[in-house]
Amino acid sequence: ALFQKKAASFQYLSWAIHKRVQLGFFQGLIWQASDNKNRQNINLNYFNPLIFTNALVYSLNATNNVLLGSTLKLKFFENSYVYAQYVLDGYDKIKSVYNKQGFQIGFKNHQLLKIKNLSLLAEYNQVRPYTYAAVISEQSYTHYNQALAHPLGANFRELVSILSYRYKDFVARAKLVYARTGTDATSTSSVYPTPLTSTVGQNIFISDVSAVNGINSTNNFQNQGKEATIQNIDFSLAYIINPVNNMQVCGGINYIDRYGNSPLTIAYLSFKTSLSTIYYDF
Repeated sequence: ALFQKKAASFQYLSWAIHKRVQLGFFQGLIWQASDNKNRQNINLNYFNPLIFTNALVYSLNATNNVLLGSTLKLKFFENSYVYAQYVLDGYDKIKSVYNKQGFQIGFKNHQLLKIKNLSLLAEYNQVRPYTYAAVISEQSYTHYNQALAHPLGANFRELVSILSYRYKDFVARAKLVYARTGTDATSTSSVYPTPLTSTVGQNIFISDVSAVNGINSTNNFQNQGKEATIQNIDFSLAYIINPVNNMQVCGGINYIDRYGNSPLTIAYLSFKTSLSTIYYDF
Protein backbone atom coordinates (compact mmCIF):
# COMPACT_ATOMS: atom_id res chain seq x y z
CA ALA A 1 0.00 0.00 0.00
CA LEU A 2 1.14 3.54 -0.73
CA PHE A 3 1.76 6.05 2.00
CA GLN A 4 -0.99 8.63 2.26
CA LYS A 5 0.00 11.54 0.04
CA LYS A 6 -0.07 15.01 1.53
CA ALA A 7 -0.09 18.56 0.27
CA ALA A 8 1.41 21.38 2.30
CA SER A 9 2.35 25.01 1.92
CA PHE A 10 4.71 27.11 4.03
CA GLN A 11 5.50 30.81 4.24
CA TYR A 12 8.24 32.51 6.24
CA LEU A 13 8.74 36.25 6.63
CA SER A 14 11.99 37.58 8.12
CA TRP A 15 12.57 41.14 9.29
CA ALA A 16 15.93 42.58 10.40
CA ILE A 17 14.62 45.30 12.71
CA HIS A 18 18.12 46.24 13.87
CA LYS A 19 21.60 44.86 13.36
CA ARG A 20 21.13 43.14 16.73
CA VAL A 21 17.45 42.18 16.40
CA GLN A 22 15.87 39.74 13.93
CA LEU A 23 12.17 38.88 13.92
CA GLY A 24 10.47 36.17 11.88
CA PHE A 25 6.94 34.92 11.20
CA PHE A 26 5.89 31.47 9.96
CA GLN A 27 2.77 29.84 8.58
CA GLY A 28 2.44 26.14 7.77
CA LEU A 29 -0.63 24.39 6.40
CA ILE A 30 -1.28 20.69 5.86
CA TRP A 31 -4.15 20.49 3.37
CA GLN A 32 -6.93 17.92 3.21
CA ALA A 33 -5.95 17.28 -0.38
CA SER A 34 -6.52 13.56 -1.06
CA ASP A 35 -9.66 11.46 -1.23
CA ASN A 36 -10.22 7.89 0.00
CA LYS A 37 -8.45 6.58 -3.12
CA ASN A 38 -5.39 8.74 -2.44
CA ARG A 39 -6.08 11.02 -5.39
CA GLN A 40 -4.96 14.62 -5.04
CA ASN A 41 -7.37 17.52 -5.35
CA ILE A 42 -5.22 20.54 -6.16
CA ASN A 43 -6.52 23.90 -4.98
CA LEU A 44 -5.21 27.24 -6.21
CA ASN A 45 -5.01 28.41 -2.60
CA TYR A 46 -2.09 26.01 -2.15
CA PHE A 47 0.05 28.50 -4.08
CA ASN A 48 -0.98 31.60 -2.14
CA PRO A 49 2.32 33.28 -1.13
CA LEU A 50 0.82 35.78 1.33
CA ILE A 51 1.57 34.81 4.91
CA PHE A 52 -1.32 34.50 7.43
CA THR A 53 -4.05 34.68 4.78
CA ASN A 54 -4.68 30.93 4.97
CA ALA A 55 -5.02 31.18 8.74
CA LEU A 56 -7.69 33.86 8.32
CA VAL A 57 -9.59 31.77 5.76
CA TYR A 58 -9.37 28.34 7.42
CA SER A 59 -8.73 29.20 11.12
CA LEU A 60 -6.55 27.16 13.47
CA ASN A 61 -9.05 24.43 14.39
CA ALA A 62 -10.38 23.65 10.91
CA THR A 63 -9.95 20.43 8.90
CA ASN A 64 -6.93 21.91 7.12
CA ASN A 65 -4.20 21.96 9.75
CA VAL A 66 -2.84 25.50 10.11
CA LEU A 67 0.19 26.32 12.27
CA LEU A 68 1.50 29.78 13.07
CA GLY A 69 4.90 30.60 14.45
CA SER A 70 7.35 33.35 15.27
CA THR A 71 11.10 33.60 15.80
CA LEU A 72 13.29 36.12 17.59
CA LYS A 73 17.06 36.57 17.76
CA LEU A 74 18.73 39.15 20.01
CA LYS A 75 22.45 39.79 19.82
CA PHE A 76 23.52 41.36 23.11
CA PHE A 77 27.28 41.27 22.67
CA GLU A 78 29.62 40.53 19.81
CA ASN A 79 29.94 36.84 20.64
CA SER A 80 26.62 35.94 22.28
CA TYR A 81 22.93 36.01 21.48
CA VAL A 82 19.54 34.77 22.67
CA TYR A 83 17.04 33.13 20.33
CA ALA A 84 13.43 32.01 20.73
CA GLN A 85 10.65 30.36 18.76
CA TYR A 86 6.92 30.02 19.37
CA VAL A 87 4.35 27.79 17.65
CA LEU A 88 0.56 28.05 17.81
CA ASP A 89 -1.42 25.09 16.47
CA GLY A 90 -4.69 25.92 18.25
CA TYR A 91 -5.97 28.25 20.94
CA ASP A 92 -8.64 27.72 23.59
CA LYS A 93 -8.98 27.55 27.36
CA ILE A 94 -5.75 26.63 29.10
CA LYS A 95 -6.65 22.94 29.71
CA SER A 96 -8.52 22.43 26.45
CA VAL A 97 -7.33 19.86 23.90
CA TYR A 98 -7.34 22.72 21.37
CA ASN A 99 -4.80 24.73 23.38
CA LYS A 100 -1.86 23.55 21.27
CA GLN A 101 1.27 25.60 21.78
CA GLY A 102 5.01 25.22 22.09
CA PHE A 103 8.09 27.36 22.57
CA GLN A 104 11.87 27.30 22.48
CA ILE A 105 14.36 29.61 24.14
CA GLY A 106 18.11 29.36 23.86
CA PHE A 107 21.45 31.06 24.48
CA LYS A 108 24.66 30.75 22.50
CA ASN A 109 28.09 32.20 23.26
CA HIS A 110 31.17 31.84 21.05
CA GLN A 111 33.69 33.11 23.60
CA LEU A 112 32.55 31.84 26.99
CA LEU A 113 34.32 33.41 29.99
CA LYS A 114 36.32 35.43 27.44
CA ILE A 115 38.18 32.26 26.44
CA LYS A 116 38.78 32.18 22.69
CA ASN A 117 37.10 29.26 20.84
CA LEU A 118 35.16 28.12 23.93
CA SER A 119 31.47 27.91 22.94
CA LEU A 120 28.31 27.13 24.86
CA LEU A 121 24.77 26.47 23.66
CA ALA A 122 21.94 26.05 26.18
CA GLU A 123 18.37 25.51 24.98
CA TYR A 124 14.97 24.69 26.47
CA ASN A 125 12.03 23.29 24.47
CA GLN A 126 8.44 22.66 25.57
CA VAL A 127 5.36 21.56 23.62
CA ARG A 128 1.84 21.04 24.97
CA PRO A 129 -0.16 17.82 24.47
CA TYR A 130 -1.75 17.24 21.02
CA THR A 131 0.23 20.01 19.32
CA TYR A 132 0.90 19.04 15.66
CA ALA A 133 -1.84 16.37 15.83
CA ALA A 134 -5.26 16.60 14.17
CA VAL A 135 -8.70 14.99 14.37
CA ILE A 136 -8.01 13.45 10.95
CA SER A 137 -4.66 11.74 11.53
CA GLU A 138 -3.58 12.30 7.90
CA GLN A 139 -3.65 16.04 8.62
CA SER A 140 -1.05 15.83 11.38
CA TYR A 141 2.17 17.80 11.05
CA THR A 142 4.07 14.74 9.82
CA HIS A 143 5.30 13.16 6.61
CA TYR A 144 6.22 9.53 5.81
CA ASN A 145 6.05 8.50 9.48
CA GLN A 146 8.37 11.32 10.55
CA ALA A 147 7.53 14.40 12.59
CA LEU A 148 7.98 17.67 10.68
CA ALA A 149 8.79 19.57 13.87
CA HIS A 150 10.36 17.93 16.95
CA PRO A 151 11.21 14.18 16.86
CA LEU A 152 9.54 13.69 20.28
CA GLY A 153 6.19 14.78 18.88
CA ALA A 154 4.42 16.71 21.63
CA ASN A 155 3.73 16.68 25.38
CA PHE A 156 7.37 17.03 26.45
CA ARG A 157 9.98 19.25 28.07
CA GLU A 158 13.57 19.15 26.85
CA LEU A 159 16.92 20.64 27.81
CA VAL A 160 19.85 20.71 25.38
CA SER A 161 23.36 21.89 26.21
CA ILE A 162 26.53 21.73 24.10
CA LEU A 163 29.98 22.82 25.27
CA SER A 164 32.84 22.84 22.78
CA TYR A 165 36.43 24.04 22.71
CA ARG A 166 38.83 24.29 19.80
CA TYR A 167 42.59 24.37 20.24
CA LYS A 168 44.49 24.69 16.98
CA ASP A 169 43.18 21.78 14.88
CA PHE A 170 41.58 19.85 17.75
CA VAL A 171 37.93 20.21 18.81
CA ALA A 172 36.54 18.73 22.05
CA ARG A 173 32.77 18.63 22.53
CA ALA A 174 30.40 17.58 25.34
CA LYS A 175 26.66 17.34 24.67
CA LEU A 176 23.73 16.64 26.98
CA VAL A 177 20.10 16.16 25.95
CA TYR A 178 17.62 15.56 28.75
CA ALA A 179 13.87 15.25 28.15
CA ARG A 180 10.76 14.30 30.10
CA THR A 181 7.70 13.19 28.17
CA GLY A 182 4.17 12.09 28.93
CA THR A 183 3.46 8.83 27.06
CA ASP A 184 0.44 6.55 26.75
CA ALA A 185 0.13 4.14 29.65
CA THR A 186 0.05 1.10 27.35
CA SER A 187 3.09 2.14 25.33
CA THR A 188 6.52 3.70 25.85
CA SER A 189 7.02 4.38 22.16
CA SER A 190 8.08 7.79 20.98
CA VAL A 191 6.11 9.27 18.09
CA TYR A 192 5.84 6.33 15.72
CA PRO A 193 2.34 5.03 14.87
CA THR A 194 0.82 2.51 17.27
CA PRO A 195 -2.51 0.64 17.26
CA LEU A 196 -3.76 2.72 20.18
CA THR A 197 -7.23 4.21 19.89
CA SER A 198 -6.54 6.92 22.47
CA THR A 199 -3.57 9.08 23.33
CA VAL A 200 -2.45 11.52 26.02
CA GLY A 201 -0.99 13.84 23.42
CA GLN A 202 2.59 12.78 22.63
CA ASN A 203 2.01 10.50 19.65
CA ILE A 204 1.07 13.03 16.98
CA PHE A 205 0.35 10.30 14.41
CA ILE A 206 -2.81 9.33 16.31
CA SER A 207 -6.04 11.26 15.86
CA ASP A 208 -6.90 13.45 18.84
CA VAL A 209 -10.61 12.72 18.35
CA SER A 210 -10.64 10.56 21.49
CA ALA A 211 -9.53 13.60 23.50
CA VAL A 212 -11.84 15.99 21.67
CA ASN A 213 -14.89 13.83 22.37
CA GLY A 214 -13.82 12.43 25.74
CA ILE A 215 -13.13 13.51 29.29
CA ASN A 216 -9.70 14.78 28.27
CA SER A 217 -11.21 17.53 26.15
CA THR A 218 -11.16 20.07 29.00
CA ASN A 219 -8.56 18.63 31.40
CA ASN A 220 -5.12 18.54 29.77
CA PHE A 221 -1.82 19.52 31.35
CA GLN A 222 1.85 19.50 30.42
CA ASN A 223 3.50 16.02 30.47
CA GLN A 224 0.24 14.25 31.30
CA GLY A 225 0.18 10.46 31.07
CA LYS A 226 2.97 8.06 31.97
CA GLU A 227 6.03 10.23 32.54
CA ALA A 228 9.26 8.96 31.01
CA THR A 229 12.82 10.24 30.77
CA ILE A 230 15.25 10.39 27.86
CA GLN A 231 18.99 11.05 28.28
CA ASN A 232 21.63 11.40 25.59
CA ILE A 233 25.18 12.19 26.71
CA ASP A 234 28.00 12.48 24.18
CA PHE A 235 31.72 13.24 24.50
CA SER A 236 33.91 13.56 21.39
CA LEU A 237 37.34 14.67 20.23
CA ALA A 238 37.98 15.62 16.61
CA TYR A 239 41.02 16.55 14.55
CA ILE A 240 40.42 18.95 11.64
CA ILE A 241 42.31 17.88 8.52
CA ASN A 242 41.06 20.62 6.20
CA PRO A 243 39.32 23.68 7.72
CA VAL A 244 38.01 24.83 4.31
CA ASN A 245 35.41 22.05 4.16
CA ASN A 246 35.62 21.04 7.83
CA MET A 247 37.13 17.66 6.95
CA GLN A 248 37.89 15.84 10.18
CA VAL A 249 38.29 12.55 11.96
CA CYS A 250 36.35 12.19 15.17
CA GLY A 251 36.07 9.69 18.00
CA GLY A 252 33.77 9.64 20.97
CA ILE A 253 31.47 7.91 23.43
CA ASN A 254 27.67 8.21 23.39
CA TYR A 255 25.38 7.16 26.26
CA ILE A 256 21.66 6.78 25.45
CA ASP A 257 18.90 5.98 27.92
CA ARG A 258 15.34 5.99 26.52
CA TYR A 259 12.56 5.47 29.06
CA GLY A 260 14.89 3.42 31.29
CA ASN A 261 14.84 0.49 28.84
CA SER A 262 18.27 -1.10 28.23
CA PRO A 263 20.59 1.94 28.17
CA LEU A 264 23.28 1.87 25.49
CA THR A 265 26.90 3.05 25.54
CA ILE A 266 28.38 3.39 22.06
CA ALA A 267 32.00 4.10 21.15
CA TYR A 268 32.44 5.48 17.64
CA LEU A 269 35.07 6.63 15.15
CA SER A 270 34.09 8.74 12.15
CA PHE A 271 35.39 10.62 9.15
CA LYS A 272 33.26 13.54 7.99
CA THR A 273 33.25 16.74 6.03
CA SER A 274 30.89 19.62 5.31
CA LEU A 275 30.42 20.05 1.60
CA SER A 276 28.60 23.09 0.25
CA THR A 277 26.96 23.88 -3.08
CA ILE A 278 26.98 27.49 -4.23
CA TYR A 279 24.59 28.67 -6.93
CA TYR A 280 25.19 31.74 -9.07
CA ASP A 281 22.03 31.50 -11.22
CA PHE A 282 20.37 34.69 -10.03
